[in-house]
Amino acid sequence: KSSLMTNAKGLKMLSVSNNGIENGIYGYTEKGDPNKDYDQVLAIKGDADGIWFVERIQMLPSNKRFTLEALVESLRKRYGKESSLTPQYTSMDWSFDNSGRLFSGGIFNEGAPCPDTGFVEGKGVTTPRMNLIKTPQRIGKTCKAYYKAFWSIDGDGLVDYLDVMIIDYSLMNKYIQQRDAKEKIEREQKVKQQSSVKPNL
Repeated sequence: KSSLMTNAKGLKMLSVSNNGIENGIYGYTEKGDPNKDYDQVLAIKGDADGIWFVERIQMLPSNKRFTLEALVESLRKRYGKESSLTPQYTSMDWSFDNSGRLFSGGIFNEGAPCPDTGFVEGKGVTTPRMNLIKTPQRIGKTCKAYYKAFWSIDGDGLVDYLDVMIIDYSLMNKYIQQRDAKEKIEREQKVKQQSSVKPNL
């Protein structure tokens, strides 16, 4: 997780808040065309004991692009042998069960410890630049951690877009449980407060 943040040099860093409480860090490039030269990174802590979600998204200008072979080699060097690599060579992922053992196969394969990431449209973190970055919404009870990288290749045959995501489910589960419990209490309090209000018919 820390490597994604450390390597994101030269970015403007801002705090991310939810309901007035700081719960993450967001970094982004201030200059350049966002469709051709862009770099952003998001790290979320929430109420957990540490950072449970990190995502870095890069749009690469022509002079910073690289081959698919170089990308796969670099990802394997940093994260080890993957759980799965799509036949179209557009993504790789790493799934670890609760004991930290790497699963061989995709997240939809039988016995996969990690769930589909559970992204929900409109659910996530609104950054200081007012763009929404979707974050996982589904608890992975048998999953300790999940990494994913996906990319696109331009007409020149080089990688022009790269998205790397790391989810620490052991921390995320705690965060989601605490968040849901808090939201439940808030709903119950609101219902109690409004119990004396009568409709004007």
